[in-house]
Order: sequence, then C-alpha cells, then structure tokens
Amino acid sequence: MTSIFDGEAVRFDIPAGFRVGNYEILDRLGSGWTAETYLCRELPTGIRRAFKIYDQFDDRQAILNLKLVAHYADVLERVGDIAILPRYHHMGHLFLWSHDGLGHHYMIQEWIEHGPTPLSACSREQVSAFLAKVKRVHARGLALGDFEPENLVVTPSGAIRMVDCDYGRPGRDNTNIEGDVRALGRLFKPFGFKDLWQALR
Repeated sequence: MTSIFDGEAVRFDIPAGFRVGNYEILDRLGSGWTAETYLCRELPTGIRRAFKIYDQFDDRQAILNLKLVAHYADVLERVGDIAILPRYHHMGHLFLWSHDGLGHHYMIQEWIEHGPTPLSACSREQVSAFLAKVKRVHARGLALGDFEPENLVVTPSGAIRMVDCDYGRPGRDNTNIEGDVRALGRLFKPFGFKDLWQALR
C-alpha cells in the first residue's frame, strides 16, 4: 500500500512487519506535530486497524484527546462498520484516507480538482443502504450526530460515508437518536426519507 502522505516528519520509522503485542505494522499513514499514525493488522482476527503513537504527554489536553480517541474506538468496536473515513491535517493540508474495497486511495485535494459527487446525485438505493447502517447503530442505543452535508461524502464506488460524527464523551455516550432522525430527515427529504426509514427493519 502506498501512503498518500508525503511529509518529512517521521518520528518512529517503524518498519512494516514489526509486531507490537498482537498487532503487526503494515504501513505508515502519516506524521503530525506530536504523533505518527500506522496501519496495523490485528493478528488473532486479521482486522485492519490504525495506531496513533504519541511521542510525548506533557500537555493535559493531549491526555484528554487520547481518552476521547479511545472512547470512539470502543464505540466503533460495538457498532461495527459504519465506515467513518479518517481525516488528517498535515503540513497545512487536509487529507481524507480511505480504502473502499476497490483500491481507491484519495484525498480532498483531488476532489477540489475533479469535484466531489454530490449527495443529490445518489440513488434511493444508495441512501437506503447508508440509512440501514445508521439504523443498526441506533438499535444498539447509540447515536452518531453531526449529520450535515459537509460531513458526508460519496466514494468512487458510490457508497455514502461519514467523515465526522459525535459519539459523546467517555462515560457519556451520545444517545440522542431522535436528534439523528430529525437531522437525517432534513438531509434526505428529497429522497423520501420517511418512507425509506420506515421500510428498514
């Protein structure tokens, strides 16, 4: 896998194949001011995960951020694949990293050149597939939040994905499911949201 990051701020330079506990390093995704992110494989299950490794913890906010990331990871573990696409800020650029099953690796700068696929161009079937995933999360008593046009993208394969969400805070999950439904209703009203939502089991 080729990383879309071209930064020079390599901090740890952990080689592919290196094992940390039950995880094997696959690739370096990128570096920031205080951390480096690696793509890893969980050896017992084969699941691919991302590791964010910090080089210092001299800032109380960094600890709070780490707790929030851990909380999000815990929620993702419980809800399954809702397909949140990571966004990374690096050297003044905003990157969007994804592997959507068809080998597409792309970033926001490419969309500026070629133009993103608008939600309005999606079919009812694509919208219904996305709503079905959201409803499975709701069935677990959790809400996603942040359903805004700028937080949803359409991948090259035509799937709707989220790039931001609100899982709440450690010890306080986001359970405002009614808020999710209202926001989704506004966002997908042109697709006949009410009928699509009620048709899902």
